[in-house]
Amino acid sequence: MRKLIVLGLAVLCLLSSCTKDEEVKKVLQAIKLTAPADKATVTEKTVKLTWEKSTDATAVYDVYFGTKAELAEADLKAKDIAENVLEVKELSGNTTYFWKVIVKNDNNEAVESEIFSFAIGNSLPTKPELTFPANDAKLMKTELNLLWTESTDADGDAVVYDVYFSKKEEFTADDAQKDFSGTKITLQNLDVNTKYFWKVVAKDTNGGIVESDVFNFTTHVVPNAQLLTPIDEYKGDMPEKFTWEVQEGFKYIVVCGKTKGFSAADVVAKELTVGECPMPVEKLESNVQYFWQVVAVNAAGTQFSSPIFSFTAIKEIAGPKYGTFTDTRDGHEYKTVEINGKVWLAENFAFVPDADINFLWMIPGENPKVLVDGKKVDNPAYANVKENANYKKYGILYTVEAAKDALPDGWHIATDEEWVDMELYVGMAEADKDLSNYRGSHAKTLKKEDGGWGQEATNESGFGAVPAGIGEPDWSNYPKPKATNLDMKAYFWTGTVKSSSNYYRMLINDDSQDQFKGVKKGLMSSTRRMSVRLVKD
Repeated sequence: MRKLIVLGLAVLCLLSSCTKDEEVKKVLQAIKLTAPADKATVTEKTVKLTWEKSTDATAVYDVYFGTKAELAEADLKAKDIAENVLEVKELSGNTTYFWKVIVKNDNNEAVESEIFSFAIGNSLPTKPELTFPANDAKLMKTELNLLWTESTDADGDAVVYDVYFSKKEEFTADDAQKDFSGTKITLQNLDVNTKYFWKVVAKDTNGGIVESDVFNFTTHVVPNAQLLTPIDEYKGDMPEKFTWEVQEGFKYIVVCGKTKGFSAADVVAKELTVGECPMPVEKLESNVQYFWQVVAVNAAGTQFSSPIFSFTAIKEIAGPKYGTFTDTRDGHEYKTVEINGKVWLAENFAFVPDADINFLWMIPGENPKVLVDGKKVDNPAYANVKENANYKKYGILYTVEAAKDALPDGWHIATDEEWVDMELYVGMAEADKDLSNYRGSHAKTLKKEDGGWGQEATNESGFGAVPAGIGEPDWSNYPKPKATNLDMKAYFWTGTVKSSSNYYRMLINDDSQDQFKGVKKGLMSSTRRMSVRLVKD
């Protein structure tokens, strides 16, 4: 009896085991791929692979993904994942992909799904955006460039453009200029008072086509903004105003500057409805060429520019009225010049003080100490100063203190105010009088013709500036100075003090920048050594 019971239990266990195997086999065979559908075509470059979830709570999945129908071990994309979804990214266009899923349970049993495929279709180029002319633009041109944005292709395909251009909104094949690789096309000889339509079609090498919107623009005759006065290339007295012809429906902007490349700073007036505006005389220099233009603006904000005219306001500087002054202390005779009613020295002050040469004054270009046989010794030039060539040409460089101590009776160091008045007289603009750094373009009127300047030097004022340089601190031999910038710059002290420094003027021997045509104004410690010009009390 006992043997029969044992045998029955064994049979039951065997039957139970067989039933469990059949259930596992049934679950594993039930895995089906759901998306993308087999042989589907998609355009996105990121795709989610999905399949039915196993009813076996212990199931995990291996996902194979590749570009060949026979998937190999190298195509294993994900292993032992619990979810029934996998996202694949950065897929290539015009490519077919294959995939399958193997379901596994904790009994190390596995069943493969079918192999599905899907194709990534051709990506279209991005839509070209038309940038110029703007839609509905009104243009005073019969020649222009059509411009649009570059189209890109996610598949890396090359993109070319067909441009359609017509007087009719409905285009035909004859209206197309094809296969442009750039984003610009030039149109010439357009009819005036005519409406034109245009669009751009972007094409990739796999047949992808995307069209832009359709834009239009209209050509018009340029409005009559004829400039009247000052006439082109005018030279004469400062004009009182700008004048031009006007048309109804337009407002006008007037610009005036030293170059044809006008900026916002050159705007003289705007929102004008009349054909004239005052000349900005306070901003203009005499004997300098200026350019001017009028811009007409219609109600839509479209601007139409006139031709550019030039003018020069000629201010005759009275011929220099020269004289002489003899310093009775040393018998030195100076040339003088009358400028705007004041008598100036027409050459650099050159009185040789008795004070220590190493500290308060120096000969331009001559250091107090020089190297002889490797040793610094006193410069022999200072033993007989008045025979030195640089002294004869450039005079003396002084500290402000030394210059004041050396003044002859009846004369003073030219003040900053006197310099400003003199500069205004020789052509500096009124608006520049309180500025620092380089101002105006009147340096040439102060430079001596044969003074060693490398650029234009007219000396119309009779001032006779020469590039004597400056005495700077010699830190290796302090406090003795060293001479620098001889034949490069002319520095002049003024007698005006501000915050323990003195104003000075500087002219530079350099024409590489327009600003160097002006005279620099600045502040510097009065212990530097500079040239000095005296004015009669």
